[in-house]
Amino acid sequence: MLWFAVAVIALIAAWLAFAQRSTPALPPQATSAQAADGSRDARADVDAGATVVERQQADVPGGTLRVRVLRLADRKPVAGADVFCLPPDYDAAAMSPEDNREAGDDFDAFLRRVGLHRVSDDDGWCEVPEHPGYNGILATHDRLRGQLKLPSGTTGAVEVLLRPDHTLRVLVRDANGAPAAGVDVVAQPKNGPPPDGWSMGPTDANGSITEEHFQQCAEDATTCPLLLDARAIGATSEAVEIDATAPPAEVVLTLPPTGTVTVHVRDAAGVPLPSAYLHDDHVALRTSPTAPGSAAMGIMHRSAHARLDANGDATFRLVGLGGYVSAEFGALRNGYVAGPTRDAPHVELLLQEPEGIAVCVGTALGPSGAPLVNCPLSLRLEYDARRGTVGAGCHTDEHGHFQFRFPQFDTVPGTLTLAHHAVRPAEGASVLWQTTGLVPGENDLGTRRLQSPRLLLRVRFATSTSPMPAMFGVEFESREGDVWRRRRDLQLHQVAAAVYELRGNVVDGAALRLVVPQRLARGVPPIEFAPGTEDLVVTLDLGGSVTAVFVTDESTPPDAWYAGLLPETPDPNTPWLPSPYPGALFGDRIRDDTVLWKALPPGRYRLLVLSMATHEPFVTLDAIEVAAGPCPDARLTAVDLRGRLRPLQIRVTNQKGEALRNEAVTVAVRKGSTWSTIPFVGGAATIAAAGAVDLAVFGPHFQTVIVDNVTASRTIALSPATTVQASIDCPLPLPAGVTLQLRALPSGAPDDGRLVHGPGNNMPLTGSLTDGVIVTASGPCEFEVRQPGRHHLWADVSRGRYSYRVRLQGTTTSDLPTSGVLEISIDAASLRTALERLAEHR
Repeated sequence: MLWFAVAVIALIAAWLAFAQRSTPALPPQATSAQAADGSRDARADVDAGATVVERQQADVPGGTLRVRVLRLADRKPVAGADVFCLPPDYDAAAMSPEDNREAGDDFDAFLRRVGLHRVSDDDGWCEVPEHPGYNGILATHDRLRGQLKLPSGTTGAVEVLLRPDHTLRVLVRDANGAPAAGVDVVAQPKNGPPPDGWSMGPTDANGSITEEHFQQCAEDATTCPLLLDARAIGATSEAVEIDATAPPAEVVLTLPPTGTVTVHVRDAAGVPLPSAYLHDDHVALRTSPTAPGSAAMGIMHRSAHARLDANGDATFRLVGLGGYVSAEFGALRNGYVAGPTRDAPHVELLLQEPEGIAVCVGTALGPSGAPLVNCPLSLRLEYDARRGTVGAGCHTDEHGHFQFRFPQFDTVPGTLTLAHHAVRPAEGASVLWQTTGLVPGENDLGTRRLQSPRLLLRVRFATSTSPMPAMFGVEFESREGDVWRRRRDLQLHQVAAAVYELRGNVVDGAALRLVVPQRLARGVPPIEFAPGTEDLVVTLDLGGSVTAVFVTDESTPPDAWYAGLLPETPDPNTPWLPSPYPGALFGDRIRDDTVLWKALPPGRYRLLVLSMATHEPFVTLDAIEVAAGPCPDARLTAVDLRGRLRPLQIRVTNQKGEALRNEAVTVAVRKGSTWSTIPFVGGAATIAAAGAVDLAVFGPHFQTVIVDNVTASRTIALSPATTVQASIDCPLPLPAGVTLQLRALPSGAPDDGRLVHGPGNNMPLTGSLTDGVIVTASGPCEFEVRQPGRHHLWADVSRGRYSYRVRLQGTTTSDLPTSGVLEISIDAASLRTALERLAEHR
């Protein structure tokens, strides 16, 4: 039932996303008579003769929280308001499918049915039970509504503010006035430091979407200007401004002119794939406004999905004009090609399997020996640890027969895993066996009987220094020759206090070991065990821990800063995370204002609080002593960050001064050789920094702009990129599915530079500075240059996830743009070698 728990938690989080919170002075305690007069319960399962007070007490085994209901307009109490909350014993993990559906369709109705019900007294007061975790309060009266987020541990008294309830309907039309179905509607703030916009979801078959209680977007603000727009595949409507506190009953959004794309999926003989065995029949279409091969294309594309019909075709409607499109179906994909235009509004693409693919056929039986009928299966082939893994999915037919298709594979020995993944992991089944390797054509795997997961390990963890962690993320590896490979399919499940079990299936004679990462506990070497071990005891040294609580304000939102601990003497055996400060360890943010570090070696540390934009520390605390157990340093209970960062708003326009709202525009801040991207919303990026910053702004079809020493908000105008005409001489024909990519990198670009999109998410900077073009044959082409000047040129040939460099004949540098045609000739011997290496992976 775990997925139900995840679903309801997500629904509750969404319902509480707009919640407001304030804590007034605690009022005098109400008498029992007052509680009886001001409360009633519609849920308690008690005798009909019980009093209201008795029913309330029966529902509230723990403490209570006092709630006051006020009108937002005048802050006056509201008498007789209906107040609802989830009961403290509500178990999200045991949520029924019916509850899950109702919570998704109408959370208010769900809360009214399963929650506790109270009524406010003449002064607006009522009592609700304290909750062990996050909960929410819903209050309604006449046409007024309010909701409140209650973090775990909330005590005392809280206020719920009611305001008029509004429902917003958005109607999206195409350029011809017809309803536009399946289009994403996005809302984002108009003013101030803009957070990311949020999606209201796709439109229905009538082109509409309805959002109830839309006023909650405003929280307790008197006005809340928002911009609404509709986003199809590479096409965005003009934005419409509304006020969330009193939105209109309906907003109409009109998309610009669009076209259609049809993707044909075929096997090597040109026949549609057998639909009975398709596990996933969705084709992905990606669009990009940039020229093929440009750096921004791979990051800034939009994507959508459509199902294959009976003819093996997927049709995408409402595709933006211009730009480029590419399609994917499993391992099949094509290079980017020109998208629909006004003159040619329909584009057709072919995804065709290459000759010589591997097709794995057979029959799957369940643990009982009966065929697995109309059942989703996966087949994974693992090579040795240095070659990687390939996998495929399929659906069995009415006889339990399966057919897996592998357009990419290696003809070397490996381990095959045939698995059925159930909603409840204990109900899944799998079987593993060694294979000499797949071969082109049909591979008959025979009849395979899947087995239920068996017990591989039962382990008890012990510690004498600290309580056991709430979630224990140990890892498992299996040995292949002299190499240990991480097994991501094997995970522990808790069965008792400090006791865990590992269940799954492995090949006969498998060598397994348990690995305790040093971020969890210190000094535990990997422990080998035989499948079926039931008496393993692991003693942990959890080391020290540090909890830091930060005091913030509007200048220091959670996404503007992060914190690290820097040891005076780094432990060379500790796998510190890479950072601008080598040796610094970054903790887990358990709340917006709280960061936790675990498994720390004893010693002295420095706390660094860094700007997310510049990675510069703006607060430091020295001499933090860490021993076994929690660190008692009182300075960590209230680290003041207020007023330390200054918000800078960077607006971006074209040469005409028109704001660029395209999400492909990137604003980045430099720190050494590292560039950190900043969210670009509504034509602007807001940077929170302690001092001056160096900026780079780039986007499709625009020249890159670099501005140093920025100390105040400013507007940056981008100039159009220049176009280079090229002619490529490819001495050998490119096989089906193989593309050649010409690349052009400005000289002087740092080889070690990184473009950081967030903690743990970065890529080489050269990839974002490189321009180029993807081609499938010799001939003329063109591409954009976003940084005029000297460029280094090279080329790659690719198919799927494999890519190899090829040499160019003649010069490998050129001044771009050039007034003539850039002549590019590929070295024949180098290309032949690269194609042979690609063929090895078929």
